[in-house]
Amino acid sequence: MQTKKIILSIGTLFLLALSACEKYNQIDNNSTVKTPFTLYMGGYDGTLRVTNDLLYYRTYFNTDNSVIRQLIVADSVLNYIKKNHYYSEDEAESFPKSSNSQSPLPYVDAFKKYYYPNTMQYFKEGDSVKEVFLCTNLDADKATNGKLQVSYDLGRTFQNEARWTGASIDPSSITQLDNKKLFIIADTIVYVKPNYASNWFEVIPNTGLPKIDTAFWYIAHSHDTLLAIDFNGKHGVYWSSNEGVDWTKCSAMPTKKKILFGNQADNAFFIGYDSLGLYKLEGTQFVNASAGIPWYAKVSYLVGKQVVYRTDKIKKYLFCATDIGLYISENDGKDWRLHKDGTYSTLR
Repeated sequence: MQTKKIILSIGTLFLLALSACEKYNQIDNNSTVKTPFTLYMGGYDGTLRVTNDLLYYRTYFNTDNSVIRQLIVADSVLNYIKKNHYYSEDEAESFPKSSNSQSPLPYVDAFKKYYYPNTMQYFKEGDSVKEVFLCTNLDADKATNGKLQVSYDLGRTFQNEARWTGASIDPSSITQLDNKKLFIIADTIVYVKPNYASNWFEVIPNTGLPKIDTAFWYIAHSHDTLLAIDFNGKHGVYWSSNEGVDWTKCSAMPTKKKILFGNQADNAFFIGYDSLGLYKLEGTQFVNASAGIPWYAKVSYLVGKQVVYRTDKIKKYLFCATDIGLYISENDGKDWRLHKDGTYSTLR
């Protein structure tokens, strides 16, 4: 009898242990990632970092104090701009300089580090049309523009854009609406390229942008609305719901501080100031959205990312690059917390 009790006890313990192991090894579908994100972080110090989980970061090259101005991914090719344009086909193991391309930007003073945003755009139409556009020779302090170049091999080589109806322009920036139409701007002149087969041609305005000598305009978009932004911040932001035919000024904006970027992220449009915070477009006016970000920060760029779990649950993040750190928001920009120290100039 005593032997039977011992055998039963051992059997019970074995079943309990097995049950515990099975419970421990169960997959938690609510926290198992099905589709991760990739976040590239360019620095004012010239470094490039990447993360997929906000825990582990890989640094691709060392500090050289040449600010990274913009990052885009064209299919599997990573493109970035410093003084020149570079590309990587091997997951950022190497970055050759693109050939036959003019220098996108002249040397920028290491203390100012001002540069136009939105100077590069990846355009894709179907599986056969893949083009990278690049605005070159831009100087944000002197407000000089440069030739528009195009790459037909995802950023490896460039040539001057030759598809124009009428006179060409030397644009300061480029953007693409949700409807896939491309737009560029030089001073107050806006050109559109409706599709791959079309040339660039001028948009003739009814109510154009104000021609002000102190306004250095660059272009951006929110869904199918165009936005023209005065880089110097003196004349604010103008919007157009009819693709540049009529422009109206956005209200309730601070002035006299440089607007370092304007871009759409997660169905909202944001602008960032040099030492004046982050602002979000609501209707036709901007409201402060920089709770948690110090007032003295250079707010340089913003992107949205999402994680999809095995249950198809989606969690969304906003990331904001500043010269004092990378900030994160999990509530659509209502408030921010510092996620990683550093000097961040752009994100992708």
